[in-house]
Amino acid sequence: MVVIGLHLLTPVAPNVCRWTRINYCPIIRTGFRLPSYMLYYALKIAVRWSTTTQQKFMRNSLEVDNEILRTVASRIKQGVALTEDQEKLNRETREFLRTEDNNGWSSLRTNDTDVKMEVKYAKEGRNR
Repeated sequence: MVVIGLHLLTPVAPNVCRWTRINYCPIIRTGFRLPSYMLYYALKIAVRWSTTTQQKFMRNSLEVDNEILRTVASRIKQGVALTEDQEKLNRETREFLRTEDNNGWSSLRTNDTDVKMEVKYAKEGRNR
């Protein structure tokens, strides 16, 4: 009897990955019926192998969480390049909302008269 395992490794961070194993027993498709205790035994061996492998490579969950957090934070800091359409929409929205430029601060229009919004854009490369 053959049990085929499909392994899916998905990288999450430099030293962290998500591992998925899918078991498949092609003998069932041929029409040949195996006793249930044999299928149970094959499944038990496959699950034991998966559990042993998982325990072998398991790390401290706090270390993994910190590493994933650092990876996500670095990706957020890098930002994502906007497409041409997104850049155009962003520029048009800024031009529509901006009313005046005062010492680097731009006032933004709001629907509420009691709220005053201002924004100052920082240039890349500067310390914030």
